[in-house]
Amino acid sequence: MLSVVLTILKLIGIFILVLLGVLLFVVCVVLFVPLRYRAEGFYRDTYKVKAKLSWLLHIVSFSLLYEKEQPLQMKLRILGIPVFDNLHEKQSKKKRGKTSSKKKNKKEEKKPEIVAASQETVKDDIPAIEIEEDTKVTNQTKERRNIFQTIKQIFQKIVSFFRNIKYTFQKICDTIKDVKNNITYYLELFKEPSTQTAITRCKKQLIRIFKNLKPQKFQLNLHIGMEDPATMGDILGLWGMLYPIHEGHIDIFPDFEHSVLEGEFFCKGRVTIYVYIWTIMIILFDKDIRHLRECLVREEK
Repeated sequence: MLSVVLTILKLIGIFILVLLGVLLFVVCVVLFVPLRYRAEGFYRDTYKVKAKLSWLLHIVSFSLLYEKEQPLQMKLRILGIPVFDNLHEKQSKKKRGKTSSKKKNKKEEKKPEIVAASQETVKDDIPAIEIEEDTKVTNQTKERRNIFQTIKQIFQKIVSFFRNIKYTFQKICDTIKDVKNNITYYLELFKEPSTQTAITRCKKQLIRIFKNLKPQKFQLNLHIGMEDPATMGDILGLWGMLYPIHEGHIDIFPDFEHSVLEGEFFCKGRVTIYVYIWTIMIILFDKDIRHLRECLVREEK
């Protein structure tokens, strides 16, 4: 009997370990397997943009396609099987609407026609009533204002005007004091060493997120032309100044005779989820960042 219980416990332990291992494997796959993206397009007389996201050897893929005078197309595939297609759903809805309208038309044809009865116009003899206009009564019904009431209203308006000026001046003084107090408070806050460490850590996290989002391959080819050669020269000068940033990934083919704007682009990269999870954990649980957040969202007394 004891051996049977031990074997059952052993099997339960093995099952729990296998389940934990599978769960750990799934978590590691979700966190560390990158989400790959790719986008390309061109702009000439027409334009076209294609983008694709894929994860885990294209087991899950999502694609976008947008062309001139064409609706945006979105597709989601899992294991190569189409799961979602917005254009396909719209076409199916249109077909359903057409079939339902046909059924309604058939039902309306079956219904008997109802003929509205003609209405007879009845002319009533309206007795003529003579209305005498009385100029004295109409003159008495007109509104008359009392001189003392008008003077009283004018005086009340003048008093309320000067009272409002007093309140607005007090408000302006109070707001100036509040702004001055806030400026001194935030200047002292940013001088604290804990605030400086929190800012440096936040800066590091932003740089990490930017590196994660930055495409590994990027190319932009532009065909630019201006009628004014001086403007074209300014554009080329700016392009040369920004060369340390784009590092030759942006090429410009100038045209000094015609006004042209054409181009094509291509980018490719990957994004990992653990970077964002790590950033969120640091922002939530770091004591310096938490202290800075509490000081920034303080309730003003």
